[in-house]
Amino acid sequence: MNTSLLTTINQLFITLDQKYGADALGADTLIALIETLDEYTGDTSSESLQQGLCEIYTTVLSCKPRMASIILDLQLLLVDTLKNPEFTAQNLRHRLLELLAIKRTRRQESVQHALTIISGSEKVLLHSYSSTINTLLKTLNKQGSKPEILLAAQERAKTDRMIQLLEKLGYAYRVVSEYAIAHILQDVDCALFGGLSLTNKMEVVMGPGSASLLSQLHAHQIKSYVLLTTNKFSLWDDSYEITFHEKREKEAHGVQYLHETFSHDVLSLSLIEGLITENGVLTQEESLAAFSALKKEFAEREKAIASLQMLA
Repeated sequence: MNTSLLTTINQLFITLDQKYGADALGADTLIALIETLDEYTGDTSSESLQQGLCEIYTTVLSCKPRMASIILDLQLLLVDTLKNPEFTAQNLRHRLLELLAIKRTRRQESVQHALTIISGSEKVLLHSYSSTINTLLKTLNKQGSKPEILLAAQERAKTDRMIQLLEKLGYAYRVVSEYAIAHILQDVDCALFGGLSLTNKMEVVMGPGSASLLSQLHAHQIKSYVLLTTNKFSLWDDSYEITFHEKREKEAHGVQYLHETFSHDVLSLSLIEGLITENGVLTQEESLAAFSALKKEFAEREKAIASLQMLA
């Protein structure tokens, strides 16, 4: 595998996830595949397309952290090619459009469940920016039932994007540093967060700063929920790095030191009131049951893909 290409893709995935959220990243990946198919002038035989998908799948599996929703879509595409050995580029394009539509439906369904959580809340704490939270805020605006938003400020670009959206939709809001949230906990009715994935250890992988906030909210018995559809469950058995761990040599006042950073926070599901999925708001026990059922399906698909003998 081209390590330079892997490094570039890995960093691009992390940047886009942190900037726009995992849902938008997953949708953009499907759109990119569709556009590539439309513009590709090389060999479009079923064998060549299948091999290309296998190579993309292998590359995505090697990324840190793994992007569960992208992996699931690629897995489903590969299984489709096995079921229909004579598939064409047009068949593949049609399936990509179907997967894109499924993503949109899944997001809308999770938003409907989120509305039941927010109902009756006067002040809602938000921290993450994601397409799902974006859709939720727009839906609340259309319904005329907008709560006041307490925005936990984080990285400048993300906070600015949230402020622009809240201004555009006419929300009443306050911006407080995520490090100073302890001073306004008495004003918070409930909190919503975006998430990257749920691991097989029942840990939620989230944006930087989320773990500290959620720990404080849990300690003060404020209900917090994570918007995380089931296509983001990390269903694989092999060991993998949950986050991207980077070490850089730094210098300060003539002193050399090693600075370590991590791409995401990791938090036990037990500190969260529930996961808001397309199937409803799941408790910890319900999340585990759903995870186990989906893991069996994932393993069966992996077994089928292994028969291609291209993923060495």
